[in-house]
Amino acid sequence: MASPEGADFGWLSWCTGNEFELHKLTKSFRFTISASASATVLQINSYNDLKSLPRVEASLLYSPLWECLDFEKMLDEGIDAVQLNLSNDPFSHDAEK
Repeated sequence: MASPEGADFGWLSWCTGNEFELHKLTKSFRFTISASASATVLQINSYNDLKSLPRVEASLLYSPLWECLDFEKMLDEGIDAVQLNLSNDPFSHDAEK
């Protein structure tokens, strides 16, 4: 998962607040999508934006309470990348309370 540099509440903040996979937070990466690229980047700004996305059945590796997105189907539908903007949705900040 990735979040924009300088985000008020990005992936690092979410993982820390939810004590999720903290041992993996020592690695990071940086990438840029050129403005001239013809990539389609889906912007997720709120929990409601997730409701219409395709799902796959959660595997045994994940909690049965989790919902797993079907990224392969999204790619087939023309979505090249997903940008999750956690900073925009107070719903995602619940772990901070």
